[in-house]
Amino acid sequence: MAKVGRKPGTPKTGGRQPGSQNRVTSEMKAWLTEIIEDNKPQFVENLKKLEPEKHVQIVEKLLAYIVPKPQNLDIQIEYRELERLLERTPEQYIERISARLIELNTLNSNVYENETD
Repeated sequence: MAKVGRKPGTPKTGGRQPGSQNRVTSEMKAWLTEIIEDNKPQFVENLKKLEPEKHVQIVEKLLAYIVPKPQNLDIQIEYRELERLLERTPEQYIERISARLIELNTLNSNVYENETD
């Protein structure tokens, strides 16, 4: 059976650009923003009735859909750029790139640990 796909070393074409939002994410953000904007007075009134802890939890969850996490996004973009570099880089530079990937992985793990604390 023949293997389907691009040949190793061939650059990828098409698809979304690194860092760009997918359609679902963009639509979800627009939808949530519209709901909040259209119902702002009622939403604010309902939030005021909640316990402070619950109020903060709801606002935090909604912000995750509207405001990206810049550090995480930056790390993901750098990962993609390094992956593309690996596809076309001579062997002598692979170790240097690998060391940077390990460093980024450590940073990403630290960010995740801080988010779950």
